[in-house]
Amino acid sequence: MGIFSSTPSNVLVHPRSTRGSSVRSWAVLTGATTGIGRDIANELCSRGFNVVIHGRSESRLEELAKTLRAQHDVEIRTLHLDASTAFNAEFDAHTRASIAELQSLAVRVLVNNVGTGHAPEGFKPFEQQTVQDISMVLDVNVIFMTHLTHALLPTLKKGAGGPQDPSFVINAGSLADMGLPYAAAYSGTKAYIRAFSLALDTELHAEGAHVHVVASIIGDTDSDGHRVGVNLFTPSSRDMARMVVQSAAASNGGPVLPYRLHALQEWLCALQPYWMLRAGMGMHMKALVGKYTKAK
Repeated sequence: MGIFSSTPSNVLVHPRSTRGSSVRSWAVLTGATTGIGRDIANELCSRGFNVVIHGRSESRLEELAKTLRAQHDVEIRTLHLDASTAFNAEFDAHTRASIAELQSLAVRVLVNNVGTGHAPEGFKPFEQQTVQDISMVLDVNVIFMTHLTHALLPTLKKGAGGPQDPSFVINAGSLADMGLPYAAAYSGTKAYIRAFSLALDTELHAEGAHVHVVASIIGDTDSDGHRVGVNLFTPSSRDMARMVVQSAAASNGGPVLPYRLHALQEWLCALQPYWMLRAGMGMHMKALVGKYTKAK
Protein backbone atom coordinates (compact mmCIF):
# COMPACT_ATOMS: atom_id res chain seq x y z
CA MET A 1 0.00 0.00 0.00
CA GLY A 2 0.97 3.60 -0.47
CA ILE A 3 1.84 4.21 3.17
CA PHE A 4 4.81 1.86 2.87
CA SER A 5 6.06 3.29 -0.43
CA SER A 6 8.85 5.78 -0.88
CA THR A 7 7.94 9.31 0.22
CA PRO A 8 6.46 11.30 -2.69
CA SER A 9 6.91 15.00 -3.31
CA ASN A 10 3.47 16.48 -3.88
CA VAL A 11 1.17 19.01 -2.27
CA LEU A 12 0.21 16.66 0.58
CA VAL A 13 3.87 16.48 1.56
CA HIS A 14 4.93 20.04 0.68
CA PRO A 15 1.87 22.32 0.72
CA ARG A 16 2.09 25.18 -1.75
CA SER A 17 -0.28 26.59 -4.36
CA THR A 18 1.87 25.31 -7.26
CA ARG A 19 5.29 23.71 -7.54
CA GLY A 20 8.03 26.23 -6.82
CA SER A 21 5.61 28.69 -5.19
CA SER A 22 5.97 29.94 -1.62
CA VAL A 23 2.22 30.54 -1.30
CA ARG A 24 0.51 28.08 1.06
CA SER A 25 -2.13 25.80 -0.38
CA TRP A 26 -5.60 25.48 1.10
CA ALA A 27 -7.27 22.27 2.19
CA VAL A 28 -11.03 21.99 2.74
CA LEU A 29 -12.04 19.43 5.37
CA THR A 30 -15.64 18.44 6.11
CA GLY A 31 -16.80 16.97 9.40
CA ALA A 32 -13.84 18.55 11.17
CA THR A 33 -15.05 19.16 14.72
CA THR A 34 -14.78 15.66 16.23
CA GLY A 35 -12.98 12.34 15.94
CA ILE A 36 -10.94 11.51 12.86
CA GLY A 37 -11.96 14.81 11.24
CA ARG A 38 -10.51 16.89 14.06
CA ASP A 39 -7.29 14.87 13.93
CA ILE A 40 -7.06 15.23 10.14
CA ALA A 41 -7.39 19.00 10.66
CA ASN A 42 -4.40 18.90 13.01
CA GLU A 43 -2.47 16.71 10.58
CA LEU A 44 -3.07 19.06 7.65
CA CYS A 45 -2.13 22.11 9.74
CA SER A 46 1.04 20.41 10.97
CA ARG A 47 2.03 19.84 7.34
CA GLY A 48 1.64 23.56 6.62
CA PHE A 49 -1.78 23.82 4.94
CA ASN A 50 -4.15 26.68 5.39
CA VAL A 51 -7.36 24.86 6.27
CA VAL A 52 -11.09 25.48 5.89
CA ILE A 53 -12.82 23.43 8.60
CA HIS A 54 -16.45 22.48 8.11
CA GLY A 55 -19.06 21.56 10.67
CA ARG A 56 -22.70 21.88 11.67
CA SER A 57 -22.08 23.47 15.07
CA GLU A 58 -20.82 27.03 14.83
CA SER A 59 -19.58 27.05 18.43
CA ARG A 60 -17.54 23.87 17.93
CA LEU A 61 -16.11 25.26 14.70
CA GLU A 62 -14.98 28.47 16.39
CA GLU A 63 -13.49 26.56 19.31
CA LEU A 64 -11.52 24.28 16.98
CA ALA A 65 -10.40 27.20 14.82
CA LYS A 66 -9.10 28.98 17.93
CA THR A 67 -7.17 25.87 19.01
CA LEU A 68 -5.66 25.29 15.58
CA ARG A 69 -4.56 28.92 15.24
CA ALA A 70 -2.86 28.71 18.63
CA GLN A 71 -1.02 25.50 17.76
CA HIS A 72 -0.07 26.12 14.12
CA ASP A 73 1.23 29.03 12.09
CA VAL A 74 -1.41 28.71 9.37
CA GLU A 75 -4.63 30.43 8.34
CA ILE A 76 -7.90 28.85 9.45
CA ARG A 77 -11.36 29.59 8.06
CA THR A 78 -14.69 28.02 8.98
CA LEU A 79 -17.48 26.63 6.80
CA HIS A 80 -20.76 26.45 8.72
CA LEU A 81 -23.17 24.24 6.76
CA ASP A 82 -25.56 21.47 7.77
CA ALA A 83 -24.55 18.57 5.53
CA SER A 84 -28.05 17.10 5.69
CA THR A 85 -29.71 20.15 4.13
CA ALA A 86 -27.04 22.33 2.45
CA PHE A 87 -27.58 20.86 -1.02
CA ASN A 88 -31.34 20.52 -1.17
CA ALA A 89 -32.98 20.87 -4.58
CA GLU A 90 -32.71 24.64 -4.36
CA PHE A 91 -29.39 25.69 -2.83
CA ASP A 92 -30.04 28.56 -0.44
CA ALA A 93 -28.16 31.85 -0.51
CA HIS A 94 -25.91 30.83 2.39
CA THR A 95 -24.77 27.65 0.62
CA ARG A 96 -24.11 29.49 -2.64
CA ALA A 97 -22.15 32.24 -0.90
CA SER A 98 -20.12 29.70 1.08
CA ILE A 99 -19.19 27.75 -2.06
CA ALA A 100 -18.25 30.93 -3.91
CA GLU A 101 -15.89 31.84 -1.08
CA LEU A 102 -14.20 28.44 -1.29
CA GLN A 103 -13.83 28.75 -5.06
CA SER A 104 -11.86 31.97 -4.57
CA LEU A 105 -9.14 30.19 -2.55
CA ALA A 106 -6.11 28.24 -3.81
CA VAL A 107 -7.70 24.91 -2.82
CA ARG A 108 -5.48 21.93 -3.61
CA VAL A 109 -6.98 19.34 -1.28
CA LEU A 110 -10.59 18.43 -0.49
CA VAL A 111 -11.21 15.90 2.28
CA ASN A 112 -14.81 14.66 2.31
CA ASN A 113 -14.84 13.28 5.83
CA VAL A 114 -18.31 14.16 7.12
CA GLY A 115 -20.52 11.15 7.65
CA THR A 116 -23.30 9.72 9.80
CA GLY A 117 -25.04 6.46 10.58
CA HIS A 118 -22.24 4.31 11.97
CA ALA A 119 -22.90 4.36 15.75
CA PRO A 120 -23.49 0.74 16.98
CA GLU A 121 -26.56 1.79 18.98
CA GLY A 122 -28.11 2.88 15.68
CA PHE A 123 -27.90 -0.58 14.09
CA LYS A 124 -31.39 -1.98 13.44
CA PRO A 125 -33.28 -3.90 10.73
CA PHE A 126 -33.81 -1.80 7.60
CA GLU A 127 -37.60 -1.93 7.84
CA GLN A 128 -37.37 -0.39 11.32
CA GLN A 129 -35.43 2.62 10.06
CA THR A 130 -37.55 5.72 9.64
CA VAL A 131 -37.74 7.67 6.41
CA GLN A 132 -35.90 10.46 8.24
CA ASP A 133 -33.12 8.05 9.34
CA ILE A 134 -32.57 6.88 5.76
CA SER A 135 -32.73 10.36 4.24
CA MET A 136 -30.23 11.71 6.77
CA VAL A 137 -27.67 9.00 5.90
CA LEU A 138 -28.10 9.54 2.15
CA ASP A 139 -27.96 13.34 2.35
CA VAL A 140 -24.91 13.53 4.63
CA ASN A 141 -22.87 10.63 3.24
CA VAL A 142 -23.66 10.95 -0.48
CA ILE A 143 -25.42 14.15 -1.55
CA PHE A 144 -23.23 16.62 0.35
CA MET A 145 -19.86 15.15 -0.69
CA THR A 146 -20.94 14.71 -4.30
CA HIS A 147 -22.12 18.30 -4.74
CA LEU A 148 -19.16 19.76 -2.84
CA THR A 149 -16.73 17.79 -5.02
CA HIS A 150 -18.59 18.98 -8.13
CA ALA A 151 -18.37 22.60 -6.98
CA LEU A 152 -14.66 22.53 -6.11
CA LEU A 153 -13.33 20.32 -8.92
CA PRO A 154 -12.63 23.24 -11.32
CA THR A 155 -10.64 24.97 -8.56
CA LEU A 156 -8.69 21.79 -7.79
CA LYS A 157 -7.90 21.27 -11.48
CA LYS A 158 -6.80 24.88 -11.94
CA GLY A 159 -4.42 24.72 -8.97
CA ALA A 160 -2.76 21.43 -9.88
CA GLY A 161 0.95 21.67 -10.63
CA GLY A 162 1.12 18.91 -13.24
CA PRO A 163 1.36 15.11 -13.24
CA GLN A 164 3.99 15.06 -10.46
CA ASP A 165 2.12 17.57 -8.30
CA PRO A 166 -1.61 16.81 -8.52
CA SER A 167 -4.43 18.16 -6.41
CA PHE A 168 -6.31 15.65 -4.24
CA VAL A 169 -9.85 14.67 -3.33
CA ILE A 170 -9.85 12.29 -0.35
CA ASN A 171 -13.19 10.63 0.36
CA ALA A 172 -13.68 8.83 3.68
CA GLY A 173 -14.91 5.34 2.91
CA SER A 174 -15.38 2.32 5.15
CA LEU A 175 -14.89 -1.43 5.27
CA ALA A 176 -18.67 -1.47 5.77
CA ASP A 177 -18.92 -1.03 1.99
CA MET A 178 -18.71 -4.82 1.65
CA GLY A 179 -22.31 -4.96 2.98
CA LEU A 180 -22.98 -4.59 6.71
CA PRO A 181 -26.32 -6.05 7.87
CA TYR A 182 -28.45 -3.84 10.11
CA ALA A 183 -26.75 -0.83 8.52
CA ALA A 184 -27.89 -1.32 4.92
CA ALA A 185 -28.29 2.33 3.95
CA TYR A 186 -25.00 3.28 5.59
CA SER A 187 -23.16 0.44 3.84
CA GLY A 188 -24.71 1.46 0.55
CA THR A 189 -23.42 5.01 0.91
CA LYS A 190 -19.91 3.74 1.61
CA ALA A 191 -20.05 1.49 -1.46
CA TYR A 192 -21.08 4.58 -3.43
CA ILE A 193 -18.04 6.46 -2.12
CA ARG A 194 -15.68 3.73 -3.31
CA ALA A 195 -17.29 3.46 -6.75
CA PHE A 196 -17.67 7.24 -7.17
CA SER A 197 -14.02 7.82 -6.25
CA LEU A 198 -12.76 5.15 -8.64
CA ALA A 199 -14.99 6.36 -11.49
CA LEU A 200 -14.11 10.03 -11.08
CA ASP A 201 -10.40 9.33 -10.68
CA THR A 202 -10.43 7.23 -13.86
CA GLU A 203 -12.39 9.93 -15.72
CA LEU A 204 -10.01 12.70 -14.68
CA HIS A 205 -7.00 10.61 -15.69
CA ALA A 206 -8.58 9.95 -19.10
CA GLU A 207 -9.22 13.69 -19.50
CA GLY A 208 -5.63 14.55 -18.62
CA ALA A 209 -6.64 16.42 -15.45
CA HIS A 210 -4.11 16.33 -12.61
CA VAL A 211 -6.42 15.54 -9.71
CA HIS A 212 -6.19 12.28 -7.80
CA VAL A 213 -9.44 11.05 -6.25
CA VAL A 214 -8.78 8.72 -3.34
CA ALA A 215 -11.29 6.56 -1.47
CA SER A 216 -9.72 6.11 1.95
CA ILE A 217 -11.21 2.84 3.20
CA ILE A 218 -11.25 3.04 6.99
CA GLY A 219 -11.90 0.16 9.38
CA ASP A 220 -12.62 0.14 13.10
CA THR A 221 -11.05 3.19 14.77
CA ASP A 222 -11.17 4.42 18.35
CA SER A 223 -12.64 7.93 18.20
CA ASP A 224 -14.96 10.33 20.02
CA GLY A 225 -18.16 8.70 18.85
CA HIS A 226 -16.81 5.15 18.86
CA ARG A 227 -14.91 4.49 22.10
CA VAL A 228 -13.89 0.86 21.74
CA GLY A 229 -10.27 1.09 22.88
CA VAL A 230 -7.06 0.92 20.87
CA ASN A 231 -5.78 -2.52 19.95
CA LEU A 232 -3.94 -4.25 17.10
CA PHE A 233 -6.88 -3.96 14.68
CA THR A 234 -8.24 -0.67 16.05
CA PRO A 235 -5.90 2.33 15.82
CA SER A 236 -6.54 5.67 17.50
CA SER A 237 -8.20 8.43 15.50
CA ARG A 238 -4.94 10.42 15.65
CA ASP A 239 -2.96 7.56 14.10
CA MET A 240 -5.70 6.95 11.54
CA ALA A 241 -5.70 10.63 10.53
CA ARG A 242 -1.95 10.53 9.93
CA MET A 243 -2.25 7.33 7.90
CA VAL A 244 -5.14 8.71 5.81
CA VAL A 245 -3.03 11.66 4.67
CA GLN A 246 0.18 9.65 4.23
CA SER A 247 -1.47 6.91 2.20
CA ALA A 248 -3.27 9.40 -0.04
CA ALA A 249 0.01 11.25 -0.67
CA ALA A 250 1.64 8.03 -1.80
CA SER A 251 -1.24 6.82 -3.96
CA ASN A 252 -2.17 7.36 -7.59
CA GLY A 253 -5.86 7.62 -6.78
CA GLY A 254 -8.62 5.07 -6.34
CA PRO A 255 -9.33 2.95 -3.24
CA VAL A 256 -6.62 2.95 -0.56
CA LEU A 257 -6.60 1.20 2.82
CA PRO A 258 -4.50 3.41 5.11
CA TYR A 259 -3.94 0.73 7.78
CA ARG A 260 -2.32 -2.56 6.79
CA LEU A 261 -4.29 -4.71 9.21
CA HIS A 262 -7.57 -3.32 7.89
CA ALA A 263 -6.37 -4.36 4.44
CA LEU A 264 -5.79 -7.84 5.87
CA GLN A 265 -9.34 -7.91 7.21
CA GLU A 266 -10.74 -6.96 3.81
CA TRP A 267 -8.60 -9.61 2.11
CA LEU A 268 -9.75 -12.33 4.52
CA CYS A 269 -13.40 -11.39 3.95
CA ALA A 270 -12.89 -11.45 0.17
CA LEU A 271 -11.49 -14.99 0.39
CA GLN A 272 -14.70 -16.35 1.87
CA PRO A 273 -17.58 -17.59 -0.29
CA TYR A 274 -20.60 -15.33 0.03
CA TRP A 275 -22.70 -17.84 1.99
CA MET A 276 -19.99 -18.12 4.64
CA LEU A 277 -19.42 -14.36 4.88
CA ARG A 278 -23.19 -13.77 5.06
CA ALA A 279 -23.62 -16.27 7.87
CA GLY A 280 -20.72 -14.91 9.90
CA MET A 281 -21.60 -11.24 9.51
CA GLY A 282 -25.28 -11.92 10.13
CA MET A 283 -24.61 -13.75 13.41
CA HIS A 284 -22.13 -11.13 14.61
CA MET A 285 -24.27 -8.11 13.79
CA LYS A 286 -27.51 -9.67 15.08
CA ALA A 287 -25.78 -10.31 18.42
CA LEU A 288 -24.51 -6.72 18.45
CA VAL A 289 -27.99 -5.34 17.79
CA GLY A 290 -29.36 -7.50 20.60
CA LYS A 291 -26.68 -6.24 22.98
CA TYR A 292 -27.49 -2.61 22.38
CA THR A 293 -31.26 -3.23 22.43
CA LYS A 294 -31.03 -4.78 25.90
CA ALA A 295 -28.82 -1.94 27.12
CA LYS A 296 -31.50 0.69 26.35
